Amino acid sequence: MRTIFILLIIYIHTLATAQQACYDKAIAFRNAEFNLDSVFIRIRQAQEMIIGCTMPNDSFTTLQGTKKKIYDYKGKPLVINFWYLHCPPCINEIPSFTELNKKYANKINVVAISQDKKADIQTFLAKHIFKADIVADAEAFINKYSLGSGYPFTLLLDKNGKIMYVKSEGGETPETQMDLYKELSPLIDKLLADKKN
Repeated sequence: MRTIFILLIIYIHTLATAQQACYDKAIAFRNAEFNLDSVFIRIRQAQEMIIGCTMPNDSFTTLQGTKKKIYDYKGKPLVINFWYLHCPPCINEIPSFTELNKKYANKINVVAISQDKKADIQTFLAKHIFKADIVADAEAFINKYSLGSGYPFTLLLDKNGKIMYVKSEGGETPETQMDLYKELSPLIDKLLADKKN
C-alpha cells in the first residue's frame, strides 16, 4: 500500500512538472534572442507550441477575494482572457463575453486576468458589465502565461484543462466587437458536443 502511495505521489509530481515544462518551453522560445524582423514569427510559433498543452494549475485571487486554481474550472470549457483597462481592443471585445455567457450560461467558465489595480477595475465595472471571474493585480501571472503579441490575449481550454485555441490582439471598431464570439462559439460547440473533451 505504501509503495502505491509513493508511486502516486511521483506520478502527480511528474504530471504537474510536465504541464509547467510545456508552457516554459514556449516562454523560453518566445524570449530567446532573435532579431526584430522575426519577433512576430517567434511569438506566433510560441503560441502554437502551447496548443495541446495542459494549462499549469496555477492560482490567483478573484476580485471577490476567492482564491482559485485553474483546475477548479475543470469539467467545463474555460476561456482565459488577458486584458487591461487602457487597451481599446480589450474593452471593445467585452460584448463577445456577454454573448458567450448568454449562449452558454452555465456550460463554460470565463476568467479575465488584468494587471490593473483592484480599485480601478471596480470603478470600471460600476459602469460596464463584464461577466467573468475577474482577477486584478495579476502581473506575475500574466508574465508567466501571456504569450501574446498584443492585448487582448485569449486562451480556450477544454474541460480537462488542455489548451485548444490561442488568439492574440483584437480590433477597436464596433464592427469587430463580436469577432471573438464568432471565433470561439463554434469551437466551444465542438468541445461541448465531444464527450472526450
